[in-house]
Amino acid sequence: MMRGELLENAERRRRWSFDAKVRIVEASFETGVSVCSVARRYGIAQGLLFT
Repeated sequence: MMRGELLENAERRRRWSFDAKVRIVEASFETGVSVCSVARRYGIAQGLLFT
């Protein structure tokens, strides 16, 4: 038997301003900073920084 769970108030897609996007991408280019750490800091997938 399979059970399902209904999540209320599911998180919606975030809308980033152009300035915020630029700051996040610039942060990933800083010396000694990994893309993974930047992605974690902003709560986004690593792949979004490569796209």
